[in-house]
Amino acid sequence: MTSEKLGVFSIQEGKSSRSRRHRRQKASELFMLKSLCSQ
Repeated sequence: MTSEKLGVFSIQEGKSSRSRRHRRQKASELFMLKSLCSQ
């Protein structure tokens, strides 16, 4: 996944996430995605 797609994904995440718990869950998913891409 390119950084461009990650940026779009984070923007969509910011728009859709309303609660802190949900945002934290999305952040962990992003972290997992980044770690998978770095391998």
